Amino acid sequence: MAAGLLGARLLPEPERRLAWASLASVALLSAAVLVLYVVRARGGVWGGVRVYMAWAPLLLVFAVPGLLRPPWRTLTWTLAAVLAVGFVAMDRRQVRFFNHYKKSDLEDQRRNELYIAGYIDRYRPQRIVSRSFTYGLSHWPVEVVWSLPTDYDELERLENALAFDFLIIHEKHPIRLYLVQNPRYLRINKDQKGAEFLIWRRLY
Repeated sequence: MAAGLLGARLLPEPERRLAWASLASVALLSAAVLVLYVVRARGGVWGGVRVYMAWAPLLLVFAVPGLLRPPWRTLTWTLAAVLAVGFVAMDRRQVRFFNHYKKSDLEDQRRNELYIAGYIDRYRPQRIVSRSFTYGLSHWPVEVVWSLPTDYDELERLENALAFDFLIIHEKHPIRLYLVQNPRYLRINKDQKGAEFLIWRRLY
């Protein structure tokens, strides 16, 4: 972005307006990512960084005038090399961060998978509603509904739309309040006090 900012100053007037508008959009996007996304290495949502990918080619185009401006070819090639090294270094850093993030995410998913498997495998479920994608991978052909209902109306619509055997939610999920006195559900890990995940078996 810094190279694009420097190069944009050297563009002709019409293109410069486009560059400034694009850079302002990236700045607003950055503010939105910081406010709306949880960006942390473990347990967060690193996916917000993906929204920048579409802007990379345009920012590179804006950086080109800065490379072509110097009158000496040697300086031009030097700036191009410095920019290329910077891109490669940044990519390597992001790849390392991404791999660390995915590793921790998969570790959390694996822990969740083993925990719920200890309770529900004996029932041989065909479909569960849970944010447990690795359970579906390791227990094929069990289907996993990834999107959880957020309130009772969504739960009713889900119940009417398809059959499922278990509803597994986080201990702080607001829908837990609708399930406590619901005769259609039975919590099967009630024996564990302070459980992070609440496992509800759908009775009918």
